[in-house]
Amino acid sequence: MKAVQRNWSALQHVRVQTPDMCMEAVRQFWESMTCIREQTPEICLFAVQKNWRALPYVLVQTTEICMEAVRQSWRALPYVHVQTPEICMEAVRQSYEALPYVQDPTFEMYELGLQQSWSAIQYVRKQTPELCLIAVTKDGVALQYIINQTPEECMIAVNQNGIFLQYVRKQTPEICDAAVRQNKNAIQYVDPTCFPPVNPPGMPGAPSDPRTLDIAAMSKEEKMQLVQKLLDSI
Repeated sequence: MKAVQRNWSALQHVRVQTPDMCMEAVRQFWESMTCIREQTPEICLFAVQKNWRALPYVLVQTTEICMEAVRQSWRALPYVHVQTPEICMEAVRQSYEALPYVQDPTFEMYELGLQQSWSAIQYVRKQTPELCLIAVTKDGVALQYIINQTPEECMIAVNQNGIFLQYVRKQTPEICDAAVRQNKNAIQYVDPTCFPPVNPPGMPGAPSDPRTLDIAAMSKEEKMQLVQKLLDSI
């Protein structure tokens, strides 16, 4: 015991380890768990209380031990063998970055993560309209990660910043108009082919259907002029 009191590393050379010796070693350094041959719930809990990083060395985990580790840091979640909703919620409550490590995430966990940051939408395995709306409302830049975009989500995004039009996969004249009104620089992201057949004012003899134009062959200035006239025709 005296040798262990002087230095925890002496524990690995002790033939017959006692609970008191082990507790003393853990008190000095949590990594002494690697030297303990017979772990007890008390020793394991004490080690995790000292530092959550001891959790990977706990052979028989309990809910209490895991919750103690996760309360200290959400980064302990990947080392939890049996996750419970309470443990996972505690991890996500600390940081949405815990979401990728949740084995069976719930709507509430995703919602909690999205309340912290729109970036949580990247970790949503099954996107729902409700979750996507939360993400886009928080920040329109989330639109780029939404798989099945709706006109409502796209409109919310471009009304925040017209530049987010670049993330709209299926543009409409209304969405394009809203984007350019919000930010004139969004005009560079307008897809002329989303407009219905028209004869743009000021372009006599131009094709009535923008989809028949060779957009790729146009210069930047020509495309901008076309888009502006298409917008003016709305």
